[in-house]
This record gives sequence, structure tokens and C-alpha cells, in this order.
Amino acid sequence: MTFYGYRRPDGRVGVRNRVLILPASVCATDTARIIAQQVEGAISFNNQQGCSQVAPDQQFTMDVMAGYAANPNIYGTVVVSLGCENCQMDLVVKAIEERTNKPLKQVIIQEVGGTLKAVEIAVRYAKEMVAEASMLQKEEFPLSELIVGTECGGSDPTSGLAANPAIGAMSDLVVQAGGTSILSETSEFIGAEHILARRAINKEVHDRIYEITSRFEAHFHAVGEDVRQGNPSPGNKAGGITTLEEKSLGCIHKGGHSPINAVYDYAKQVESKQGLVIMDTPGNDPSSVAAMVVTVVITIYNTTSVVILEMFNSEGKTDVKTILVNVVKNPLLQGAMVGLVFFFLGIHVPKSLLTPIAAFADATSPVALFVLGGTLHFNAIRGNLKYLVPALSLKLSEIELVKRTVKDYPVLLLDDVLSELDGKRQEHLLSEISHIQTLITCTGLDEFVNSRFQMDKIFKIVEGTVESEELCVQL
Repeated sequence: MTFYGYRRPDGRVGVRNRVLILPASVCATDTARIIAQQVEGAISFNNQQGCSQVAPDQQFTMDVMAGYAANPNIYGTVVVSLGCENCQMDLVVKAIEERTNKPLKQVIIQEVGGTLKAVEIAVRYAKEMVAEASMLQKEEFPLSELIVGTECGGSDPTSGLAANPAIGAMSDLVVQAGGTSILSETSEFIGAEHILARRAINKEVHDRIYEITSRFEAHFHAVGEDVRQGNPSPGNKAGGITTLEEKSLGCIHKGGHSPINAVYDYAKQVESKQGLVIMDTPGNDPSSVAAMVVTVVITIYNTTSVVILEMFNSEGKTDVKTILVNVVKNPLLQGAMVGLVFFFLGIHVPKSLLTPIAAFADATSPVALFVLGGTLHFNAIRGNLKYLVPALSLKLSEIELVKRTVKDYPVLLLDDVLSELDGKRQEHLLSEISHIQTLITCTGLDEFVNSRFQMDKIFKIVEGTVESEELCVQL
């Protein structure tokens, strides 16, 4: 079996003949798109990375960019960078040259005098490359020179019964002819990894298959989550797939029945004539990043809370030193800092500890009340039911009220705060938030009598039910 393609200077064979306009970072993406649109035969892509990345993440980005440029369907590459990103031009060029010796040009926007000049220069480079590429003639090559990658679409039960087995049959034909077929999607090996492992050519490949699937699941377990909560997707379930294992059993059919010769890390270069190989590609949920983001959000939220509470303390006096001391003493912030240390050092809390920690976390508020001397007297509750019932009803109704009135806009909730402030502090607080959509709860309107601020709506709530509302009332 043969196919028609183009032999590249590095020896690989492609079936297309394009010029790549490669943005080195997100900041150069729009410029690269403009360049590609002006040159027939040129292509580009949206690079959302390339800057503000830690070393391991940046290496993934570098590998992907170098892989795009080295792809045999590309005749040559014009790299466009802003000039100040992490993925500096010399690093990108070096990564590409380590993989291929195809034509390569570079344009740095800040060095050539801005976007317009960069577009002018890069368009000229691209047109020259397209003209050179057009001189090449397709040749006939054996199927052993072909490298194909396989990927699932929106899976349903027929994927594992028809589409994926058909792709697997194609994969087997390519492998039998001496070519290379790549099976991907590590997240959809889970539950079927033992079947793939049995087809490994040796123990090293066997162990690597188990390693990549276990590592993927471990990322979720490290933050107390389960990959099965998001996979299968709603679309998969609507089509009839019920479990991740079911989905995986369909996914692996794309690899046919050939022996598995190697497992490649994400975006690493796969050579020709390798037979069936696996590439460790990520799932949809970057769990390690999510864990870090949550920790940072907790830090920002609680630091802001401490600062605001100190600024509006009952004495009306505060200073920077007091604020900093209270920020450092805040237990939530201390916990977040410990979490960051665990994250960056790669320390994983055993699941046997996570369960009791989670149970203790749920009990922290009542435990704190008892430590502070708080006690529960049922007689006192019965004597104050006339106050407790309306108050609790109001709290429960606030959620529905927010859903009815704020829709998709951000909302600030001030829960019975103004009654604790004098008139001057009320005026100051309301002036600061006048441009923000705010829901203010109170037990009466007396505290608003002297306010000069307009309220768009006033709701009267009795025993959890919105009894009436007035629109655009000037208080």
C-alpha cells in the first residue's frame, strides 16, 4: 500500500504542504492570525499559553509549538513573538531546530517597531515560503512512512460498536504496513487499562500504561475529587453511555488489536515506523491547577475580609500594622498558606487522613462556639421562637430572592450590616458600593430613613414569603 506526500529535509513525509505562522505566546496570537489571513497557503492557531507559566507548564507549551513546526505537513514556519514573553524567541527557535531542519523565519513585534511592521515583514516571509512550497511535487511513498493519530468525538454506545472498531481496523492496516498509529486520551483508558497492558510489547510498556492512568486518577484524588464526576459528560450520558469504564472500553477500540510498542509523554515527537504507540494526553480537567487556584482564591477572599472588617471596626480606628497582624493570625489564611506549601512541594495527603479532616472541617463552627463558651438551651429557643422563625425564614428566602432579581450579574450581599453602623459610616459604606449591584437585608426600614441613596427595589418578606415589593423608591 502506498500514499502520495511530500518528503521534508528532515526525512519525514507529510500529506499537506502548508506554511505555519506560529505565535510564540498569547500576546502574538492575533498578529499571527492577521498574517495567515493575508497569505493563501498559510495557517495559524490560537496559542493561549507562552507567558506567565511555571517551568513544567512552559515545557509543555514549548513541546507543542516545536511539534507543530516539525509536523511533516508543514513546509516551513514563521515564528512571531511579542518580545517579552516567557517563551522567548531564541528558546522557541532552539526547540524547533532540535526537531527539524525545515525553513524557519522569525519576527519579534517589539523589535521591528510594532504590529503593523511585524505583519508586513512576516507576510513577506510567508509568501516567499508558499512560493517555494508550491514548487514541490507529490511523490508516492510506502505506508510505512505514515503517522496517524486517533481521537474520539462525542462518544455514545455506537462509538464502541462501529466507529472506533472501524478506526481500529485502519490502525491495524497502517501498523501491518510498517507505519505508526497513535492511541491517545489517557482519561479514557481508566477501567480498560488492564486490557491495553496485556498487549504491551514488554514489561516497561506494560508498567507505563498503568503508570499514566494511575497518575491521572491520582491528580483528582489529591484534591478529594473523582474523575468520574465529570466523565462521562452529559452528552455521553444522553447518548446512552452510563460509566467511564463503558466509555473506555469503546475508546480503546481505536487501537485495533496490534501490540503496543511504546508510551510517549505529552507532545513528545513520535518517529515513523513505530507500530502502535500510546501518547499520554491530558483529560479535560487540569486538577493540579484547579487545586492551586482554589487555594489562592481562599487567600484573596479572606485577606480582603480581614482588611474590610478592620477598616469598619467599632472604634473607627485602624492602622496598617494592626491589619497585617490580623491577616497573619487569620486561621483560614494560615491553612491556605500551609496548602500552598503542600502543593508546591508535591506533598499528597493520604486519603485515610482526608476523610477525618473533612469531617472535622464540617464541625469547626459548632466546636468553635463551644470553645468560646457558647451553649444550647432548648428553653431559650422555645422562648424566642417568635424571633427565630422570621429570622430563619428570611435567611432561607434570600437565596430565592437573589435568583429572581440579580440574574447573571455579580451581587454583593450585606446581611443586616447597616444596623450595626452609625449614620456617617452608613453613608460612607453606601457611597463606596453605589456602583455595585447589592442586596441589603434588614429587620426594618428605620435605619434607611436618613439615607440619600436610591434603592431600586424594596421587598417585604413575612415568614419566608415575599409579601410585596416596591420599585424605584427614593428613601
